Amino acid sequence: MTAAIQSFALDQRHPLALELVGEHQQRSFLIRATTQAALKHVESQLRARYPHVRIEPVAPHTDPFRLEKEEVASMLELKAGAASYLPLHTWSREGKLPSVASTDPMLGLLAALDDVPEQRRVISQLAFVPARAGWARSYQRKAVEHALEPERREQQHHLSTTRLAGNVPTTGTLFLMGSLLAVLLGITHYVQALPPWIQQPLRDLLHGHLSARSPLLIGGMLGLLLVLFTGFVLVDQFRRRFLQRPLYDMRLVASKTTYSAYHVRLRLYAIGPASSDTMAVNGNQSSYQDTQQDNMDLLQRLVAAYRQFHLEAGNYFVPVRATHWATMRCVRGLQWRRWSWGWWSDVARSSHLMSVESVADLWHLPDPFLLPHLAHLAYQRHRSLPLPLSLAHAASTGHQIGSSEHAGHVMPFHFPTSCRRHHMLICGKSGEGKSTLMEHLVHDAMQQGGLLVVDPHGDLVDHLLPLVPEQRIEDVVLIDLSETTYAVGLNPIDATMGKGRDKAIADLLRTLAHIWVNSWGPRMEISFEYGLRTLYEANKALLQQDVYTGASKQYTLLDVMPLLTDESFCHTLLEHISDPYLLRWWHTYYEPLPLAMQRERIDPVLSKVAKFESEIARRILGQGTSTVDFTACIRQEKIILVKLAKGVIGEDTARLLGATLLGLLQITLEEQAMLAEHDRRLLPIFIDEFQILQGVDWGGLAELRKYGAAFTLATQSPEFLREVDAHLLPLVLANVKHLAVFHGSAQDALLLAKELEVNEEDILHLDGHQCYLKLTYENQRQPTFSLALQRLPVGHPEHSERIRTYARTHLMHSISQIDKQLLESVARPLKSVPTRGQEALNRSAPTAKHSGEERGSLLDAHGTRLSSYRGRKNQEKRSKEAVKTANIEAMGWKETVGTQGQDTQQEESVHAPTN
Repeated sequence: MTAAIQSFALDQRHPLALELVGEHQQRSFLIRATTQAALKHVESQLRARYPHVRIEPVAPHTDPFRLEKEEVASMLELKAGAASYLPLHTWSREGKLPSVASTDPMLGLLAALDDVPEQRRVISQLAFVPARAGWARSYQRKAVEHALEPERREQQHHLSTTRLAGNVPTTGTLFLMGSLLAVLLGITHYVQALPPWIQQPLRDLLHGHLSARSPLLIGGMLGLLLVLFTGFVLVDQFRRRFLQRPLYDMRLVASKTTYSAYHVRLRLYAIGPASSDTMAVNGNQSSYQDTQQDNMDLLQRLVAAYRQFHLEAGNYFVPVRATHWATMRCVRGLQWRRWSWGWWSDVARSSHLMSVESVADLWHLPDPFLLPHLAHLAYQRHRSLPLPLSLAHAASTGHQIGSSEHAGHVMPFHFPTSCRRHHMLICGKSGEGKSTLMEHLVHDAMQQGGLLVVDPHGDLVDHLLPLVPEQRIEDVVLIDLSETTYAVGLNPIDATMGKGRDKAIADLLRTLAHIWVNSWGPRMEISFEYGLRTLYEANKALLQQDVYTGASKQYTLLDVMPLLTDESFCHTLLEHISDPYLLRWWHTYYEPLPLAMQRERIDPVLSKVAKFESEIARRILGQGTSTVDFTACIRQEKIILVKLAKGVIGEDTARLLGATLLGLLQITLEEQAMLAEHDRRLLPIFIDEFQILQGVDWGGLAELRKYGAAFTLATQSPEFLREVDAHLLPLVLANVKHLAVFHGSAQDALLLAKELEVNEEDILHLDGHQCYLKLTYENQRQPTFSLALQRLPVGHPEHSERIRTYARTHLMHSISQIDKQLLESVARPLKSVPTRGQEALNRSAPTAKHSGEERGSLLDAHGTRLSSYRGRKNQEKRSKEAVKTANIEAMGWKETVGTQGQDTQQEESVHAPTN
């Protein structure tokens, strides 16, 4: 602060005032200047050395140094009590240890400004102007010369003179003798000239006789002696004060005269109401004098606090009470024509010289270690970091996300277009601004191309819909799982999507394997895989049989369960499949297995497929045709908005569908590998609270950047990510090139401080909608900077309904239509019966023994489907009576699922020996 204060004042024509203000439950630091130029100069000097300090202008009606009507002001001025070349007591504030900071004299001054009564203000004003250059030249000799050196030289000179003269009288002795002789001669001469009325009483008094005039003569003589004595005392005091050589410490003089100094006026003010703030005294209201006394009591506390600057061998303060006129001149100011008088008018004429170091001791900002412990003192607890110059020049147009304020400079920030190609992580507690930053980024990306937003909660998508530009409303693909009347369709085994069977099935299994990574095994995977292949081939057969309506009747993931549990349905599908390897798996591997081993293989599959049978999930994944083609969406640069709405559909369903959607998207993006690099479409992907989507292959998604994907992930707690998956957070941090951190927990601050190269306390003390942002721009890692988010534009609320209407018309089916289709899908396996005759079974069934039981083959030698063999999953039913499906009557079907007689007959046919 010493270096800063040394350059505060422009010149003697621009006085400054450094103030400490104490109000009721508030203490503050103020800087006052006579011109705006001088104030700007001080502000720039202060910010250059304290870039994190917050400087705010003070409105006239809130200025504590004002005098309202019916207010009384009192003033004391602390003047120098010793010579100007003697310093005050100073403190060394080197280092940052709390033990050193606790000796800060500012603590005592702030303590004196504490507990100020309501409606009263106490102000310590240090007004100053720079002293002229060379102010200390007349005192610099004292810095190198001992105070007793002149006396020593005189004494040495006297001794040397005495030795040389011997017994000869000295000049002083001769002068004294001559003076006494002159006095005697004068008395002898002038006594004859005295009037007779004085001579006679004087002779009588000398002879011991008292006359009538003797008392008068004695009184006159005593008066003369009193006058002579008074003159002697005055001469002695004058000699002592002005002619006697002062005593001083050379080191103290050197410490003050080494540096520049200021002409100062240290004034203390107390301002309070004269009538509204009163107290009872003997039953009467306090008068003007009582208010003045109350003000002086407050000022005495401040005078006592300033005694810590007194130095016994140096300088000290002497309080002087100002007159009423001087007080009004300083507080209110006076003006006549072009002249004005105020607190600044007599500062340059002050004889009180104070060193820069002393000024810095009397007014400076407290040490950062002490700020958290000081009550009623507002301060900024986090550091501000400047916007890198390259980012400031990166883009001056486009959507402004926020501004970076540092050292008084406010720089607007636009997210560079080239930064959209890299992954980004956003961390912070709920409500701190993560979603707001993501909304800014999405709003900017909407103007430039396609994107994908996955919102587990739903508020983000709701806020984004009004922000969609007018010309891009029909480019929005809205997948809203909270919609109660319409739903989109996603069928991973839709044969109309143009993908190969093995590629589609392999991609789907990889997605599902990551969702259930802890319960995925090779035996259940082979059953799952061949079940999906069978359904996919059946879909191809349906498309060939019915070009117009076959697509809507395609099988889905929901048909895996009846395929593996209902043998009649399975055989019905296999009749339309010609893949010999697929048929061989069913015939030679799966069918010969005992029932227990079949259950062992399919139970894990069924437990996973059952997760898709929730009301919301089955309406999306149970439709025969996919209404959303991700490949076309990416190619056409659509705006894909996915609202999972976990609070409506449940967290488990939201996780499952979200992970499934991301898995399908990953497959689609990987298909861009077949395109040339310049033909690949950029797809920014924004996922809020991505830790909810468990089971996602984040490692695989991170590698999609080469295929055009750029992920922006938001999470509340990175520490929680380590609990979910120990490898997830290191994986994310290793792949992101942009990092935005809002206010977070202490553990998160400790984890991310090194990533940002800031202190943990900075993250812990961030205000709402303020963050630290670290970007990579043009392959150069930029320094971390502060960012304050601005409000988003209002948007157009009518766009939301237009987008929802367009989605219902082009991308969704009504819930009633979907439920009807699902009902038919459930009934379809119950009505499925293989069309081949019983004879084929009798002719071609091989004899096989397993645990004493013979099983027949399902295929003849030429691959012909056997007749109505229903034993694989119905062996337990053979010993039971006829069973009807519970809902068949309600569905309008009148059919039984086999009878006991049929099962017995079938069992006998299967076990009949071949002739």
